[in-house]
Amino acid sequence: MAKSSLIAGARRTVDRLAGSYAPIVSVPTSNAVFALTYDDGPHPVDTLAVLDELRTAHSHATFFVLLSRVRRNPQLLREVLAEGHEIGLHGMDHRRLTALPRKEVQTVLHDGRSELSDLIGKDVKWFRPPYGAATLSTWRDIHAAGLDPVLWSASAWDWKSVDGDSRRQKIEGELRQGAVMLAHDCFPDALDGTPDAVEPEVDRKQVAQLIHSIASQKGLRSVTVSQLIDDAAPVRRLSRVK
Repeated sequence: MAKSSLIAGARRTVDRLAGSYAPIVSVPTSNAVFALTYDDGPHPVDTLAVLDELRTAHSHATFFVLLSRVRRNPQLLREVLAEGHEIGLHGMDHRRLTALPRKEVQTVLHDGRSELSDLIGKDVKWFRPPYGAATLSTWRDIHAAGLDPVLWSASAWDWKSVDGDSRRQKIEGELRQGAVMLAHDCFPDALDGTPDAVEPEVDRKQVAQLIHSIASQKGLRSVTVSQLIDDAAPVRRLSRVK
């Protein structure tokens, strides 16, 4: 049996074992929509640039924020909410949950959800682990904290430096009806627990414009995760696109 078939079979087995604990990656909706999501913010320049494009496109998104960023830019969280967008938790900071002791993971999830819920005045529902990294026990801990995990099925490739044609091809190839699109309105730094991270050369507003341009060509519009989930039961899977 080919190695790729063995890997695919193993992933399906793990997905079945994870069951309802597995993260949402897409929704089989009958409507021409997709969920646009942003990670790692808020950022005093890039978040505002993204918000400006979302306003121009008359679209909405879900922002998975870092509390290490929110504490530095609390007014930006209010601006995101004021524009009608949704807030999800990305973490207390950007450290991999898989690198932390389980007790600390549980504390991060419970305390992070509590702090962010207090800030936005309502319960936070969605969570995306930094780097999308988690184990089966982590997925269960996420649910135990009252959160529902969300990964993605499409990526804007804006977490690394690539040429414009490559990014366009990536988005065109993965953006489809019911997809969850991964994009970023910030890049984590040492204060977010990632001292060795190298920031890519990316114009966040241009990436947002490119996503909306391709979506328009496909007859799609972007919505929040909650709006997408309203249409149908989500697809849950541990694997996600790179």
